[in-house]
Amino acid sequence: MTRLPPPFGNALDRSQPLAFTFEGRRIVGFAGDTIASALLANGVRLIGRSFKYHRPRGVLSLDGGDGNLLVTADGAPNVPAESTPAHDGMVVRAQNYKGALDRDRWAGTARWRRFLPVGFYYWAFHRPAFLWPFWERLIRGRAGLGAITPDAATNAPSKRYAFADVAVIGAGPAGQAAARAARAAGARVILVGGNSDADTDLDGLAGARCVGVYPDNWLAVDQDGALIKLRANQVVLATGRLGQTAVFRNNDLPGVMLAGAARRLINRYAVCPGQRAVVFTTSDDGATLAAELTAAGMEIAALVDAREGEVVAEALGQRELTGVWITQADDTRRGRQVDCDLLVMATGSIPAGSLWCQAGSHMVYDPAWRSLILQDAPDGWHAAGSVRGAATEEEASADGAHAGASAAAAAGFGSAPGPAPPIAPQKAVDLPIVRHPKGFDFVDMDEDLTVHDLEDAVAQGFDHAQLLKRYSTLGMGPSQGKHALLAGALISARARNQDAATVGAMTFRPPAAGIRFDTLAGERFQPERLTPMHHRHLEAGAQMMSAGAWWRPAIYAAGANPDRQRVR
Repeated sequence: MTRLPPPFGNALDRSQPLAFTFEGRRIVGFAGDTIASALLANGVRLIGRSFKYHRPRGVLSLDGGDGNLLVTADGAPNVPAESTPAHDGMVVRAQNYKGALDRDRWAGTARWRRFLPVGFYYWAFHRPAFLWPFWERLIRGRAGLGAITPDAATNAPSKRYAFADVAVIGAGPAGQAAARAARAAGARVILVGGNSDADTDLDGLAGARCVGVYPDNWLAVDQDGALIKLRANQVVLATGRLGQTAVFRNNDLPGVMLAGAARRLINRYAVCPGQRAVVFTTSDDGATLAAELTAAGMEIAALVDAREGEVVAEALGQRELTGVWITQADDTRRGRQVDCDLLVMATGSIPAGSLWCQAGSHMVYDPAWRSLILQDAPDGWHAAGSVRGAATEEEASADGAHAGASAAAAAGFGSAPGPAPPIAPQKAVDLPIVRHPKGFDFVDMDEDLTVHDLEDAVAQGFDHAQLLKRYSTLGMGPSQGKHALLAGALISARARNQDAATVGAMTFRPPAAGIRFDTLAGERFQPERLTPMHHRHLEAGAQMMSAGAWWRPAIYAAGANPDRQRVR
């Protein structure tokens, strides 16, 4: 295992090595590693198989939305490898394959894709009726992700309640600035997420995730399997942004990832994600990213800038990336091949606004931003930082401080500040979408959904954003389309020959991230009711028995210990 030297790897404790197994192979890492980061550090790029076509999949984002990085860990299915800490002795297996991960016998499904068009499950299999039991057994055998292990260890998580004048979701620069500003105004503040408890002047829920928003600012928060029901007067959303995947043939190969994933691997986990890289960009962020990769020791084979009319039209390779085919955007037939083992996409982002949508608002396409933006704020909500488009840490902190003061004033603490400082959009072009005649140009990788699938769904009349979502399953996988939302809106608009701002984008529903069923169920407990004479019974030597929820005396034993004695 080779790691980058310090200062790379700020999430690692290199004094604490660990080892676990993945598909029977020994994987070594350090405390602070996630399952995915340790796998990549050991040269493992193939981590899972796609749901429909069983294509090889690896790291895409590492931002909580990698639907193809679900594994079985210590018998528990559908564990997110990107965010689950690795620990010594852990046993990890991949999911959704038959036989061996690198020789999946179901991988041939892709050859039959012409018989599996978009929406086929709505109108296929029911005729002739006598064949339905056959199809039912086949579908049930292939559906779902992961397998339940009946004897796997289960948790008994707690369920508790919390109250705040101002809840801040997201503990980055904007979130921390918002929490400090609201607290300085006298508000009771709870900061959700990140390492928020590392700062002693903030009351935080470290490592927690807000997974749902319900009426009257009732927030469902998952902290290490414990469900916290947080009720807030005002809410500040500082959840950042989500990178968006450019669309081209084979854009799902292991070795193709978003800029955020490459940065996290290098800076947090000291993992160099490749040796020879191609950077695909739509803005100035591409040049910055190329410099960061170079500083980590990588060779930059090409910088493909869509603003100059160049695009990546195809990723090359079978089980992982070996090169790219670069063409002009207006002529994909002629171009050049560049050999590489890493393709990093800095091709735009959208607000991480699923909670904003759950609170009652929407995201809409804005041509000035060439992206989606948050629409009008829901009642009692304030947005701050890069979720609003802030480009630098200083800009995000200033915006967060303003949002925190505004939220505190709305809750009755301090005076309201003036208007929020304006945030100007960066110069960029639209997300590149290269429709390939041979297909495998994926939009939503959770569902193996391609450009042709979306165009076909629109042609069948499912052209409204919410109908398109349900018929095509766009955004209905584990990641809820977090990296496909912008592409889906643009493709739908193009298919309808309308403006993307008019067509709109699909919305979100809770939970915003995967959550365990036992967390939702909460802790197991037996309610007890005691009579006013309970202590007198015990003093008299009673052995108590349960009668429903009540404890009543079963017998009186002379000389019995007055401690509560129970007979079930």
